[in-house]
Amino acid sequence: MAFHPTIGGLRLPAPAAAGPMQIIDLDLLPSDGDRSFCHEGDPLFAVVDPDQVAQDFRAAFGRQADLQVLFGGAPFQTRGLPLGYQVEHRVYPGRREMRIYGHPSGHYFKSWRTWGVHLTSLLKEDLQNCACCLCASWRTNAPAHAAIVVGLPLVAGGAVPAALAATVAREQQRVREEAATGQSVDLLVRASEVVDLPEWQRVIIQEAVQSILGRGR
Repeated sequence: MAFHPTIGGLRLPAPAAAGPMQIIDLDLLPSDGDRSFCHEGDPLFAVVDPDQVAQDFRAAFGRQADLQVLFGGAPFQTRGLPLGYQVEHRVYPGRREMRIYGHPSGHYFKSWRTWGVHLTSLLKEDLQNCACCLCASWRTNAPAHAAIVVGLPLVAGGAVPAALAATVAREQQRVREEAATGQSVDLLVRASEVVDLPEWQRVIIQEAVQSILGRGR
């Protein structure tokens, strides 16, 4: 059976490509997101971790054969959201409604499926031809300097390869920092276990351990 997924449509699954899974942190992509349209601190809106509520979307999105081309034919998985975008729950009595804010039009996406069309355009560095519901309706009213009109700054070598490399570098840095933190804590714990250590020094060491562990969270 042949699979021909529609870009951003998430309507048909594609066979998983061979090769290791690639992770891409979406906040490392060029973005048109505008955080001023999000609702920080508003009691009527609750910020949501996108990685906790979008598993099905990410699985379907990562299987699209037309997008896998951008990833060298290997399967990929997204993490986070592009800068300026935020998943929120609009809180009503007895229910919640998911919305994705940050589109420069000021409007919001009502589902992961409609958001996927816009994300595809960001991955392809082609907002000028974005067919998402918000860009399509906003196009005629967008200001002359809007990304949908002038496009996002192009990344040398492509936005996806650059973001993939930056994601790997970020993960390697996290591993190094965790290892360094573990070594520091281990040394401090050993120091605190010295039998004749004055109590005031033991307290200082314990506070230092708690401070280091707190920064690592």
